[in-house]
Amino acid sequence: MEIRRPRFTARRLVAVSITLAVYLGLWFVTHVKGVPAVEAAVYSSLVASNGGPPASTVTHEGIERDPELTMADLYPNYWARARAIAPFVLVVETGVVVGPLAGNGSTRWKLWLFGVQIVLSDRSTWIS
Repeated sequence: MEIRRPRFTARRLVAVSITLAVYLGLWFVTHVKGVPAVEAAVYSSLVASNGGPPASTVTHEGIERDPELTMADLYPNYWARARAIAPFVLVVETGVVVGPLAGNGSTRWKLWLFGVQIVLSDRSTWIS
């Protein structure tokens, strides 16, 4: 009769645990640092490409009175949302609404490498 070796040894458990911890840690860093950075960059370029001033140059007296007022409040017809779906991989949804039945938008997958953004795929684009 043969003696069977355990398939999941303590060494393998430690290796899998460390790999999982690193993976989840990188995903967390992408969520905390990458999502806001990509949203801000995409939103600024979206506003600038559609005829509005870049978000960094807009001044509005309401900002001094109300610190809760954001750039999205100044241009409510532009939007950009990002979410991390894996470490360093973000899905960015953007849109412009110019009337009750008119607008456009897209969904892009981006690779975020601590400031560098690379478009992986332009999954869908809509125009109405």
